[in-house]
Amino acid sequence: MEYTDGIPSPEIYRLWSGIACLSGVLERRVCVETAQEEVYPNLYVMFVANPAVGKSKALNRCTELWREFDQRNKDAKVQALHVAPDNVTKASLVDNLGKAERPDGDGKLTIGKISLTGTPPTYHSLLVASSELGVFIYRNDLEFLSLITHIYDNPISYREDRRTMEGRQADISKPQLVFLSAATPDFLATILPETAWGQGFMSRIIMVYAGEPVKVPLFSKRIDKSEIRIKLIAHIERLLILRGKFKWSQEAADEMDAWHQADLQPQLKHNKLLHYNNRRLVHMIKLCMISSVSRSDDMIITLEDYKRAQKWLLDVELEMENIFAAMHTKSDTDLLNDLHVHIWRIWRSETPDERNPVREEVVYEFLRTRVPSERISKIIEIAEKSGMLSHAIGGGWLPRPMDPARSEANEQETSVDSGG
Repeated sequence: MEYTDGIPSPEIYRLWSGIACLSGVLERRVCVETAQEEVYPNLYVMFVANPAVGKSKALNRCTELWREFDQRNKDAKVQALHVAPDNVTKASLVDNLGKAERPDGDGKLTIGKISLTGTPPTYHSLLVASSELGVFIYRNDLEFLSLITHIYDNPISYREDRRTMEGRQADISKPQLVFLSAATPDFLATILPETAWGQGFMSRIIMVYAGEPVKVPLFSKRIDKSEIRIKLIAHIERLLILRGKFKWSQEAADEMDAWHQADLQPQLKHNKLLHYNNRRLVHMIKLCMISSVSRSDDMIITLEDYKRAQKWLLDVELEMENIFAAMHTKSDTDLLNDLHVHIWRIWRSETPDERNPVREEVVYEFLRTRVPSERISKIIEIAEKSGMLSHAIGGGWLPRPMDPARSEANEQETSVDSGG
């Protein structure tokens, strides 16, 4: 966070750039063992915001550190990581994943009391960073999405009968991807088919949303971050030799299991995030590992790590539903008209002698599903200043009378839009 301080990017993007960076550095060398499976720390992270909010500014800091250790960078002191090209097709992704071979262990094989030395087993880990999702995933490319979905789960192998770009069949042992990307809400709505939410691809992605850009002083003096960068590089070098399984402190294990038994409350309610809810436990375990290695290389998950990882996840999820409100945002004029019609319809539904002001929460609930949360107060303020709504004595809102003909037509349209 200190290294990225001062860049024009929201704090939440700077934080998750660091989280994604560590996810890539750990590759498939470490894991957490649960009663059901081994969980590896690879993440799929997506920054979602309107243009010029600062997505790529933070994303590029992660990519820059990865490339310091890129196997293709011949000048790197430690050639350890494999970073994918910016623009890859499904075939070239498989090719690059096949080249991203890393030794899995020291090559020693023990049979009884006899130790044998041979060719060490391998895994394949590829780091993918794309500041424009459309460069990486083409519209409605379900085959590509299925590949990325399958590899997220760290299978034992990936085999493909069809030949790759290099003219050979793919047979990749222990493949793994770490994926960091960025997209606008409108672009997500355009490029992703409805099945992408249901088939599991989007449930594996942690979507990080920020609504407002960060402005920094235009002519402030640039701070030399070289010393901080040296510390980061040294930290990464230490983590590149980590191998094995994390241990849990008893306090952390108890808290984690208690949250699991309580169904990971609070859960997200949006219908497109129902499958994501089923992945939150795995996301949380991955984040606990990352919290641990950002603190120390002792490979112990403490209660502090658990609490910090949970805060990371819940803070992101608090804003996640705003993405869907921002996907099809209407103009302010259309939205104000819809709000006016909605409040008028509710107010007029009661008999004249029993009409009461429409409650504040009704107005907020109507807007919450249509605009990101940071716009709600502004829309209400405009509605009040324009005279569409007036604050009633004692609380609540009163609508300005509508033209009967216009009211009837707009009520029908708003009713359909609301699912009424």
